[in-house]
Amino acid sequence: MKALLLSHTSDLQVLLQHELRRRRTDAEIARTHTLASALPYLRQEPEIDHVVLDLGLCGWSRMSTLVTTLRPCLGHRRLVLLVDTVEDVMRVRAQGVTVDACLPRSAGLGPLADLLLQTDATLPTLTATRWAYRDREAVEQALTGAAPVGRTGVRVAGDGASSAKVYSGMFNRQAW
Repeated sequence: MKALLLSHTSDLQVLLQHELRRRRTDAEIARTHTLASALPYLRQEPEIDHVVLDLGLCGWSRMSTLVTTLRPCLGHRRLVLLVDTVEDVMRVRAQGVTVDACLPRSAGLGPLADLLLQTDATLPTLTATRWAYRDREAVEQALTGAAPVGRTGVRVAGDGASSAKVYSGMFNRQAW
């Protein structure tokens, strides 16, 4: 299994590489911090299965443009967007950016490693209307404002009851 990490920090690469090697010995994570160096690497390495884009690399202002530029170059590869908190997952959803998965850093490396080790090519592309979460209770708490989420402790704005009602359908995995 090979993955390309687009990130500004090498710490994430080292930790993820360690987690993947602990589970599977042939896992390899390459890292770059620019799109210009990522595109030739993707052409040279056809065995890359996943491209993980760390939102810290591009920021919110350039995220949509970067994903739109990167998407045609991916071919069979899955695009995973790594954000900071559950609220950021909702923000990506609201912007309508199409990625194969969007995971918060606050969930830890386990869910990301699980996703990278999946080889099932039938997983659907996640768009503005279809999202899956490993921790349903944390997301529901974030939507209703019942508990602070993430490092900042910021709650989701708006009427909690209506927000939970609007987003309640996104947890139904059978709908896929």
